[in-house]
Amino acid sequence: LVCPFLPRLCLNSIAFIMGGATASGGDAKVTPAAWKAALELLKPAGSSLRVFAMDVGPPGLLGAEASQINPWLDSEALVQLQPGCSFSPTAAAELTSYGLPLSVVQALEQPLQSVVQLALLWLLRALVQADAAACDQLNALQTTPRIFAPNPKLHKECPKADILVKEIQMLCRQRLATTGHQRASSSWTDFCSAYEVWFRNQASGEKVKVHVEGEQSNLAAFDLGGAHLTGARIWAGSMLLARWLASLHYHDGDSSGPSPLQDGAVGLQGLNKSSLGSGPIIELGAGLGLSGLVLAKLGHRVVLSDREPVLLDRLRENVKANAVEANCRVLSFDWAEARKMSRLLAAQKFSAVVGADVVYNEACTSLLV
Repeated sequence: LVCPFLPRLCLNSIAFIMGGATASGGDAKVTPAAWKAALELLKPAGSSLRVFAMDVGPPGLLGAEASQINPWLDSEALVQLQPGCSFSPTAAAELTSYGLPLSVVQALEQPLQSVVQLALLWLLRALVQADAAACDQLNALQTTPRIFAPNPKLHKECPKADILVKEIQMLCRQRLATTGHQRASSSWTDFCSAYEVWFRNQASGEKVKVHVEGEQSNLAAFDLGGAHLTGARIWAGSMLLARWLASLHYHDGDSSGPSPLQDGAVGLQGLNKSSLGSGPIIELGAGLGLSGLVLAKLGHRVVLSDREPVLLDRLRENVKANAVEANCRVLSFDWAEARKMSRLLAAQKFSAVVGADVVYNEACTSLLV
């Protein structure tokens, strides 16, 4: 049973003094030394895929680390974590994206002094309170960390830590009751995968994050005769298209001076944001909507189209998850019905049509053309 009054009781039982000198109650103290020791334990979590990060811009200017899996916080960001502070939803979401909840759980698996354990549990509690995605990250582990197992010794030696453990568990269970069971992704091509794709503009430092959640492979109504839902996962072509479109958005179009592109390379030379036009953009065979969603997050008006009913539902959920409802909508569109929808489509005055990996047999090719 989940008691809705438990969080209030727990919060009233634990009052951390700003500055991290002590924790109230007298049975344990979170000293600056304990907090420093806790932060030193935080390392990149050896976990499944959470984030796929890509730099955007002219290909010739992208470095060797233009793509990363599960980027980690730099030391300066970790030092800025102070005991007693609370996280805004935005700050907690950023830390969660970097996998900090998993890193804390990883650290808690080690034998630790009670004060260090308490500091780590406070940090984890602060994250799951401020950001539901932190609960999702823990729920997706599908294994119970040792710290969450029944522990009479912890209850006796450090009651505050025991209270924090119970509160974190309760928040995760409440979230699980809303979202259902989730699973961490072992690869960005997995079906049912859920992760973020980052598009980092190295020139300005801006970072656009797109949350993507996939579907099961056996829910097709049309694809391959209903045998396989091809759009239920991210394909390489979608990643490349999304990166190219984001680069196009940021590129200033200045072709004077030397080109960073190698001879014969297909890139952004002679193109810029205006190449996408000022009207709405439609993505054909959107699947999970990665390419269209990044355009929407960059401010373009976007229509995500597909014919698979389950993918249309997933697209609507992904639009909501990325908070682009104002400028991104979902359209049920079967190419075989294009003639019947010609007036409707013409009235939208699309300035660009995009799509990746949308053709997998000759019949699809004739419909597309």
